Amino acid sequence: MKGEAGHYSLMQQNIQMGLHEQGRRLNRLIKEIKEKNPKRDMIGLQEVVDIEDQRKKLQKSLPGYHFCFSHMPFKSIVYPWTAYIPFFCIGGLSFFIAAMSTLLYQSSQISLAVFYTLLRYAGGVGVVTLMLYPSLLIHGLSYFIKIGGHMVKNKTCQMGLAIALNKERFQDIQIVESNPFDNPGYVFPPLFSLSPFRCNFSEIICVFCLKICARPGYLLISCWDKKAERTIYVLNGHLVIGLDNINRLNQTKKIHEVVDRLTKGKRTIVFLDGNAPDDTQEIKFLTQHNFVDCWKKKYPSGKPSGHTWENANPLVKSQRMKEQDGRIDYIFLIKNEENVEIKKIEVCGKESIYSDHWGIDAEVIFQ
Repeated sequence: MKGEAGHYSLMQQNIQMGLHEQGRRLNRLIKEIKEKNPKRDMIGLQEVVDIEDQRKKLQKSLPGYHFCFSHMPFKSIVYPWTAYIPFFCIGGLSFFIAAMSTLLYQSSQISLAVFYTLLRYAGGVGVVTLMLYPSLLIHGLSYFIKIGGHMVKNKTCQMGLAIALNKERFQDIQIVESNPFDNPGYVFPPLFSLSPFRCNFSEIICVFCLKICARPGYLLISCWDKKAERTIYVLNGHLVIGLDNINRLNQTKKIHEVVDRLTKGKRTIVFLDGNAPDDTQEIKFLTQHNFVDCWKKKYPSGKPSGHTWENANPLVKSQRMKEQDGRIDYIFLIKNEENVEIKKIEVCGKESIYSDHWGIDAEVIFQ
């Protein structure tokens, strides 16, 4: 295949499911897509929230694209109340250990502050309890309860994935497989800090939401490329967050297994929010199994760095997630490396600032 037929314009972007200026941020993303390169062939989006009609807004604002979404009715999302008993036991124990660690750490300064800390963690258990039963707070004013009620009512996976395909180029689009991972991640220890002295119940609630309501997963589709006259597969994936989380390796193994089982060696493009830098074992596992990392292919020396997570990002500064800067978002091409040429690849979104992740723009030749 030569010339234009094997050329693809790609964009990878986590759009951040956080509620802060959600509508405005989505508008800024749509504006950038329209203005910077309205003829992109494919766009992979993660954390598309199934609320506030985000799907409809994307489809209406970008009529030149076919959209495939992963928001499907997963029966495993809503559990019977008995399924939460281990959560309460482990969660309560974790709160107690964290509180007692703080107590011992401050033993030379026993004061009301210590007892406040104990109450703080105990209050966290109460908040999580209420989150398990959003119907109890249906008349509440909190927007968070609105999300919880929406999840229970519609039994949907909140942290969705989207693949946008240019209508002029692609047809016969089919969802091949779409699932959350069986091993979504751990609830405890706390997500952002393993130190009991810094344990914060808001962090634990966040992990709980990611575990129960917003399980990461993958979406695999097939389509007919009219220009190249061939079938091509596209996978969009989202790995669990958390420092040194062993579940990410299991999830990359699952992605490899899905691709290997279902694409049967055909050309496959992968958009991935890996939540892990490229020197970690989970990303190395993919590159060792014919997943060609487009950034690494273009810049084998690692310069420019291509960081998509930076603490200088204003939307990162507003959070408590103080992790190291790193390249944690990827575009992979699955084929023999000699069939891949990266014409251009760069970080995008720094001007518009619509997410806590910077995006990736790429122009590739995939023969």
